[in-house]
Amino acid sequence: MAACTVVRDRTADNQTDVDLVRRTNAGDRAAESELLTKYRAIFLGWACRSFRKGNRWTEDYAQVATIKLHKVLNGYRPDLSPFWSWAHIVAKSAIFNFISEQASERNDVSLDELMDEAEPALLGPEEEHIFRRVREEVENLVPEQRAAVRGPYYDDLSDEELADRLHIPVRRVCYRRKQGKAVLRERLSDVLCMRI
Repeated sequence: MAACTVVRDRTADNQTDVDLVRRTNAGDRAAESELLTKYRAIFLGWACRSFRKGNRWTEDYAQVATIKLHKVLNGYRPDLSPFWSWAHIVAKSAIFNFISEQASERNDVSLDELMDEAEPALLGPEEEHIFRRVREEVENLVPEQRAAVRGPYYDDLSDEELADRLHIPVRRVCYRRKQGKAVLRERLSDVLCMRI
């Protein structure tokens, strides 16, 4: 039995985008407007499809990604990657920065809430699966191991702060982290093989 998959040929699209970038960098305002309008629509469509339905941030995500793309446009190198791929990476970076800034500037916006909404779109399906599995397995560790692993990676706590919080010596925090990582490696052996 044979399977057939239709693959979109992006060569012509990429050549058009590269031409628009070249003209924009040369000062052509019409090319700049065409390129940024096109990619704002792409980013908005991507945000609407990828983030939870009813996410109030999709317009902001698209706007922030478009502004960032405009700022770094002269850094694009056609010999290294297709433009749409490079633009997607720029958009992800801009959205991560936006989420961090929103969480740190506003008390009414939770970073966890923003990241829960954003993670599925910022990560591909495989990365999302791995990310969720790691988080689940961290939560299944025994309490001291969980705290020692979560501290530096999720809660932004130093070993000294964790030791004070857990009422244990710093060396024990380090040892519990080492134990927790060993348990995670064992439990996540199937996931680690997915990244080839």
